[in-house]
Amino acid sequence: MTRRTLLVSLLVLVLAAAQVLGQGCPPPSNIPVGSCAPKAGTATNFAGDPGPMRVRKSIYTLNSTELAELRLAFQKLRALPSTDPRSWMAQGNVHCWYCAGDNSTIPDVHGNWAFMPWHRDYLYVLEKILGKLVNNPNFAIPYWDWNTPDTPGCTGHLRVPPPYLGSTNNSLFDCYRVVTPTSTMSNSSVGAARVTQILNASNTFALFFGSPTVSAALWPGPHGYVHLFVGNSVNLNVAKQDMGVLETASRDPLFWAHHANIDRLWDVWVAKYGTPVYPTGFLNQNWTFWNQDQKLLRFSGGDAANRATRLKYRYAPPCGEAPVQATPAPPPKPPEMVSMTPQPQTFRTEAKATGRTFKIGPNSGTHVVVNLENVTAPADEAAVLRVFVNKPNANAGMTEDSHLVQELFIVPGRTPGTGHAGHQHSFNFKIVLPEAIAAEVEKAKGNVPVTIVPVASTPKGVLSAAPKQVRVKMAKPYITVE
Repeated sequence: MTRRTLLVSLLVLVLAAAQVLGQGCPPPSNIPVGSCAPKAGTATNFAGDPGPMRVRKSIYTLNSTELAELRLAFQKLRALPSTDPRSWMAQGNVHCWYCAGDNSTIPDVHGNWAFMPWHRDYLYVLEKILGKLVNNPNFAIPYWDWNTPDTPGCTGHLRVPPPYLGSTNNSLFDCYRVVTPTSTMSNSSVGAARVTQILNASNTFALFFGSPTVSAALWPGPHGYVHLFVGNSVNLNVAKQDMGVLETASRDPLFWAHHANIDRLWDVWVAKYGTPVYPTGFLNQNWTFWNQDQKLLRFSGGDAANRATRLKYRYAPPCGEAPVQATPAPPPKPPEMVSMTPQPQTFRTEAKATGRTFKIGPNSGTHVVVNLENVTAPADEAAVLRVFVNKPNANAGMTEDSHLVQELFIVPGRTPGTGHAGHQHSFNFKIVLPEAIAAEVEKAKGNVPVTIVPVASTPKGVLSAAPKQVRVKMAKPYITVE
């Protein structure tokens, strides 16, 4: 072999290795954790998107040309130098900064009404970066419609979409997933019926979007389940980095398709109930992102709420055209904090008044709501809790019981075992009860048992086992009418 031939061969090997590193996953030792501060800069207000209306499609409807462009866009993103604020790791650090506790100057954007608008603005920025990298102003990220029922020509919604499978030569692949190509999510946790139940029950702004101190309706259920399924499919109580942990979640390309579907459900909710009167506090929330031109811009809840005019994109219907159906249906002031144990615990809710007529402050309503407040878990641990109403003998094996009113999937903020535990997050949840269960609560004059069942998965990934331990604390549940 001549010296020239040897040099050429070495160059080919170096380029091949660089390509793999640009598309795949760096080894765990090279992934910084514990500090994800963004590049500093002076932000200016986002002026609105001057470009064309983009259309986000279901990942299952993209043609071969669109899939090739999607892979190329992520490949180019992974290849950007680390000094570029648009780079792959920089985008991952944005989620870490706002969601994992590093940024102590702002509240976490998951357990409150920032969840929906923050992620909408975040997805927009990434979408525009990818579009510029492939020189296509019409580029739009796809959504993974895990709640769409299978149809003859469109199946597999409860599994990881095929374009994201493969190996490190696929820029949409992530090597830190635990999920396998045949792993299937629980239809009762994220399928059409579950999402329909949530949308039907959450028919007011506060119940769907949350408040400054209460989470959005989608956050603890389908949102958390998908994160833990992808990053912790064998055991939902053992966190895996990337999708399984908030600190690293957006380092997996699947994150963006997952959250695009969460974002799409905002549109589904508006189509069902009409555009709400967004509170001023919701609209005035703001955050900063580096955009496709490497400029630091300030986005707001108002930008997100005015998606069509400010962000310039819309959603195409899912394949098979199976929109979420609607059938109206309705859904705790904490005493002392209680520590959960691996065994189910039943709490007797206080009978505050008679039936639907009791007052909440000066107002009364028709939704019967179970309130869970100050739900606190260690920053580096996942937890899954099933909430049963009027079912004191509930246990981990009950997955389809009509008295199971919510599954709470608490996603850890930090990667376990790294020494960067961060601070604990406390969440408040409002669970709107289905009409049949609400009627039972009314008959009991508000005095019913609420049973919290911590669960873990079996070796096959089925949520039917009790965890060995659980370090969740919460206030005792209580019931209101809103």
